[in-house]
Amino acid sequence: MSERIRLTTAMRELLLEIWQNGSAYPLDRNHQRTFEALEVRDCIEHVTWGDGRSPRSARP
Repeated sequence: MSERIRLTTAMRELLLEIWQNGSAYPLDRNHQRTFEALEVRDCIEHVTWGDGRSPRSARP
């Protein structure tokens, strides 16, 4: 059985924002920590690369 992932209120609100808008960006250090916590839990994935382009435009 898989372990239940517990999310804080900030994490749930951020996931809802991403779902509704299609994307979101960290606004400050606290918001950045929320993003990092969700990445560690495999709830979100960072999809831009070093040059800041989207994955589709970055492909040759």
